[in-house]
Amino acid sequence: MTLDESRIKDQLLFVLEEMPVQIIVHKQIAEALERSRVTGVRFLPQGESK
Repeated sequence: MTLDESRIKDQLLFVLEEMPVQIIVHKQIAEALERSRVTGVRFLPQGESK
């Protein structure tokens, strides 16, 4: 999947209609959640699969 940065503006989080349980977040959000020690989530770098 590729996101067009010119179209997403300042959006940092996306819920895709086709995959509502997989939420796409900006690295900034993932890092903040990891620092907060949130549990029950897993972050995969762009391009990696489960």
